[in-house]
Amino acid sequence: MTMTEAVLVTTHTIRPATAEDLDVLITMAEHFLADTVYHQRTAVTLDSLRTSTMLLIDRGVVLMAFDAEQRPIGILAGLAYDHYLANTRMASESVWWVEPCARGSGVAQDLLSAFEAWAVDHGAMTVEIGSWHPRLDRFYARLGYDPAERIFRKDVSHAQSSH
Repeated sequence: MTMTEAVLVTTHTIRPATAEDLDVLITMAEHFLADTVYHQRTAVTLDSLRTSTMLLIDRGVVLMAFDAEQRPIGILAGLAYDHYLANTRMASESVWWVEPCARGSGVAQDLLSAFEAWAVDHGAMTVEIGSWHPRLDRFYARLGYDPAERIFRKDVSHAQSSH
């Protein structure tokens, strides 16, 4: 499956986003930020959201899912790149969001399948997905993903130098 056209999947449709979808994408990104740990970990502004969303549309992919009435119900965005250490082409998910009303309907899995197809079309050998919750870890494992590493963070912007 290639991601050049909309694909009907059960009761929803998935298609790549365009610049015309920017306002809807920003709204969904705001839902994502408000409902996840990322609102505490980022300094996102409306301008930075617009810039990063357009970067993903232009240089990667933003997949959008719509319900039968064509209401937006999910997004998955990411990039394909040549990994500087692994010597392989990879695709990495940047944001993945399904509206609460559509969870459990298969939209998340269908978005991931569409992203995997896009990744293959762009030469990727591997897909990486971030996780921040054990429930997500179990979901990814059921879909055939293996844990690769954990990332730890520390805010050093307010740290005092001891030197």
